[in-house]
Amino acid sequence: MHLLKKVSIKVPMYILIILSLSLTFISCNSKSNIENSNLNLQPINLEKGSVLLESNGKYKVFDLQEDKYHGISNDRVIINFNKESGTYVFVKAGKHYIYYKGKEIPIKDSNYNFIKISYDGRYVSYMSYDNGYNLKVISLEDDKEINIKSKVAISGNLYDFIKNDKLVYYGISEDKINGVFTYDLKENKEELLYNLKSGGYVDFLKGDLNSVFVFQQRANNEKILLEINAENKNINNISNSFKSINDLEKQDNAYYILGEAFDDTKSLYKLKDKNVKKLVFSFPSSINMKKGIQISNSGILFIGSNSSEGKEEIFSYKDNSVSLISNKEGNYNFININ
Repeated sequence: MHLLKKVSIKVPMYILIILSLSLTFISCNSKSNIENSNLNLQPINLEKGSVLLESNGKYKVFDLQEDKYHGISNDRVIINFNKESGTYVFVKAGKHYIYYKGKEIPIKDSNYNFIKISYDGRYVSYMSYDNGYNLKVISLEDDKEINIKSKVAISGNLYDFIKNDKLVYYGISEDKINGVFTYDLKENKEELLYNLKSGGYVDFLKGDLNSVFVFQQRANNEKILLEINAENKNINNISNSFKSINDLEKQDNAYYILGEAFDDTKSLYKLKDKNVKKLVFSFPSSINMKKGIQISNSGILFIGSNSSEGKEEIFSYKDNSVSLISNKEGNYNFININ
């Protein structure tokens, strides 16, 4: 079963678009038990670090509670979950639905990708495809599509929510501005947040409640990681030490980065005060860079493998050590939780 429909597009050579559905899971002292619980009634609750486990084309949801994974008996394959509202996106019988305050709202488009939920759970967005990507946003309170009056060609998955009712994305405007833009859903207004005057392109973008993280390759091949304040547009140059970035989470003024530092390997890193510290070395032997990271009470979670056959498990970095927290190998993906 496909969680999202894949579509092929032609991309300008100077723009790198990573087409993937990011759902994800985590390093090796103690194993936890996966326990089954009956939870057929809605609404539900999931904690950060919850995952989907695929077996023979079927998916099962596992919630993370006190360092243990509990299997949820449910016919709904949950791929996005918002903790504040309980809103979630799920797949049932091959179709995508949105659960919102007891209602099931179907996604009506046929070709789409990159589904996201706003921080307050009142909006769901995705990219529909019809000879190019178009940003679609559904207001869940009245079950209506918002007419997005954008003049920017958005680069595929390089968009996210910031604040409760604002989107941020990278692209090129009709007047040829290469930049990062915001869209206010209440005001129906698009604004330029950051102009890439020095040229190049954005390779990674992720929104936070108050800011956006941008990994930019400049025209001179310099690569910089920026944190841009969504309100006052202040730009903080966090680092120029990374060759690539797959995911990023911020906690306690430190940045946890899944990526590749210059003169080093692909791994999990901690960045604080421009100092880069590698957190994962030989255990596990490999990390799935495409499946991202999540921060929970169990630590910094990631998906990797310590098997010669490449079978994956979930690992955690916590208290300066890496631990294995799943108790079986499998095809794991994190559920996107905000």
